Amino acid sequence: MEPQNRKKQNIAKVKEIEGEMLLKEAENSNILIAMDEHGQQKSTTDLKDSLNQWSKNGDNVSIIIGGADGLSSRCLEACSEKWALSRLTLPHSMARLLITEQVFRAYTLTINHPYHRE
Repeated sequence: MEPQNRKKQNIAKVKEIEGEMLLKEAENSNILIAMDEHGQQKSTTDLKDSLNQWSKNGDNVSIIIGGADGLSSRCLEACSEKWALSRLTLPHSMARLLITEQVFRAYTLTINHPYHRE
């Protein structure tokens, strides 16, 4: 087998194992959101509206972030929504930090806190 094909198989296997672990951790959530480079970009106001709706419905939400090579196809299929952080190339390790900041910023909008500025 060529080294390139072996590498692709290894990446696919890692994504598959990682995806199973992520889905197991999120099994108590009724809404799964995949972070994916091909997903829809959301504004802070969009996220605020989602937070309000989830709160109103009593939803348990998991935002799933895979490794640098993305999420497995099974993981992507299990998610009801796919979001993208940006079309820019960003360090993958910053994804959790950026999402946490945006959820916090959206939450401050829901309570009319002056943290968010437009």
